[in-house]
Amino acid sequence: QAELPSWVAYSPRASALLSQLKGVTLDVPTLRRTGIGLTVRKYTQHPDKSVAALAAALIQAWKSSVRKPQPATTTREVRRRRVAVDDDETSDSSESSSSSSSGGGG
Repeated sequence: QAELPSWVAYSPRASALLSQLKGVTLDVPTLRRTGIGLTVRKYTQHPDKSVAALAAALIQAWKSSVRKPQPATTTREVRRRRVAVDDDETSDSSESSSSSSSGGGG
């Protein structure tokens, strides 16, 4: 593990590794567990500007994927969403049932 920083300090290797990471989708628990975000952030200060740009783009991509709306996690949020969905379904089902009953008689 101590050899890793010197191994990837070589720009072509760092670029190759960051390019491979670009195709990987990570969730928050994985980012926290692995600490890969912290490691990649260090490469934003790489002397090779192309490596630094790759690292910065990778971090931005991860941030945008993490910031997508998450499903409700608390019981109160779940109940609110369930009520909203139930209300929508009630109005839709009454309209569709009245149209299907009138359409079936003709």
